[in-house]
Parts: sequence; structure tokens; C-alpha cells
Amino acid sequence: MKLPDELLLIILKKLENVDVLSSLIGSNTRLDQIIRDPCFTTEIDLINFHDEKTCAQVETFIDRFCSDILPAIHHQIKCLKVPSTLMERLLLAADYSNLSQLDIFIPHPQ
Repeated sequence: MKLPDELLLIILKKLENVDVLSSLIGSNTRLDQIIRDPCFTTEIDLINFHDEKTCAQVETFIDRFCSDILPAIHHQIKCLKVPSTLMERLLLAADYSNLSQLDIFIPHPQ
């Protein structure tokens, strides 16, 4: 925590923004301020996150994302990439006043 904000921001930019948001939002005031930077909140891509997790992990994450994370950043989101299975839930969770791009991923049946 002794690192300057600029250095923390550079380090955190190397990670997936959804992982940064889900791991650090609400952890402490300083990190909250850093991760609310537009570099983490302008584009939210939940497609890759969805593919890498079990159903229970996805449900737990989406519950927290809709109740804790979206209320804090919804006005900054300009691009949202979501799997079709989560689309309705995510779109109803917040008012995306600056949303200009919505990408919906429809998985192919296997």
C-alpha cells in the first residue's frame, strides 16, 4: 500500500478489469478510488469470465456484480460484453446512461 497510485494503476491495468473490480472494489477507500478509473470501468467484458468459471462461481459473482459493483460504476460503462445467458439480469441491474456498445455472445450448442 506504500506504492504510488500511478504505479498501482499500471500494475492493475495488466489484469482483466472484471477480475480487478470483483477482487478489489469495496476493499478499501484508496483502492476503490483507483479502480473506479475509466480504464477499468469503461468496457466491461463478462464473456471470458463466464467461460472460465463453474455455474456456482458465475452465480456468486453475478450476484455480487449486480448488487455491489454495478451500482458503483454503471454510469461509466460505455461498452458491455455479455453472454446471452446473463444478458437480462445484467441489463436490468442498472441504468447504463453512457452505454454506446452492447455485445451479446450466443454460445453454440456442443
